[in-house]
Amino acid sequence: MQKAVDMSDHRDIDYDYRTVNLAALDIQIGRLDDAMKLLNHDIAESPNYSRSWSNRAVVRLKLGQIAEAREDARTALALDPSNLQARSILEGPNSSPLP
Repeated sequence: MQKAVDMSDHRDIDYDYRTVNLAALDIQIGRLDDAMKLLNHDIAESPNYSRSWSNRAVVRLKLGQIAEAREDARTALALDPSNLQARSILEGPNSSPLP
């Protein structure tokens, strides 16, 4: 997956999808710093991709950055009101957001 991301750039139609999926894998295996770097870069390049914001919200939630996680989740929902991951973050601690 990393090779696919490295070989493409933000103008590629699948770039955001690949980047967010790689970040989700990094989150699942506990490489939060790597996920954060990928997501920060993707948000800088493609600020309108809701999944980047909601996945970064997950990373921030895992890092204990609650206010920042909620802000990212709000941005994700503004971009895509059907983003269930972002909605679950905003609903509180009883939800279990998955990247």
